[in-house]
Amino acid sequence: MKTLYIPRRSLLLCLLLGLAGTLPAQESKPAPLDVMTLAAVPDGTYQVTLELKQLDGTAATVALAAKDGILASTTETERFGRIQGRTAFIGNGVFMVQLKGKGYMATQYWVFRPDGTAAIKEIPDRGEKQSAVPVRAGR
Repeated sequence: MKTLYIPRRSLLLCLLLGLAGTLPAQESKPAPLDVMTLAAVPDGTYQVTLELKQLDGTAATVALAAKDGILASTTETERFGRIQGRTAFIGNGVFMVQLKGKGYMATQYWVFRPDGTAAIKEIPDRGEKQSAVPVRAGR
């Protein structure tokens, strides 16, 4: 019986080429946001992390839907009820946001970044670490 010799590199290349069709496609990254021309908060849902130093000091995460400059929580919570708010354009991807819920009121600046997230600064700023992260389809 004759043994067939296949070099390791060739075998590895054949295996890789054969598996390439079965590997999941990489997620495509969204195009960078041009914050300098951004004149409205992009419509969509945002996971917003709030650090509530003015209330009890605990952090909270809420989902806010943005549409045509209006923000509204996607669900009612025991802590906040329904949060609603509005946005006002300041300039260069910066927006003043006013939010109101059950026992909660805040005025904030949302500073958008090219990746679509926004850093949130309270007025007055107490050193909170807050952010708004867009919820991508399929997540």
